[in-house]
Amino acid sequence: MKHEESKIQKAIVTAIRYLYPKSILLAIPNEARRNVRTGAIMKAMGMLSGASDLIFIHKGSVYFFE
Repeated sequence: MKHEESKIQKAIVTAIRYLYPKSILLAIPNEARRNVRTGAIMKAMGMLSGASDLIFIHKGSVYFFE
């Protein structure tokens, strides 16, 4: 993840967790650097390129943030 994007994502996470403390917000770490072996394991576990960065579940609705 580019440094600027990570700062923006951290701010979004902080704001959402403050505003909606009973909701679920999770990150999908697809852009993290990893070696070939770890990448193969993650892919076998279901990791997909292009998946949204954040998933937000609130009052029965699911939102995907990129």
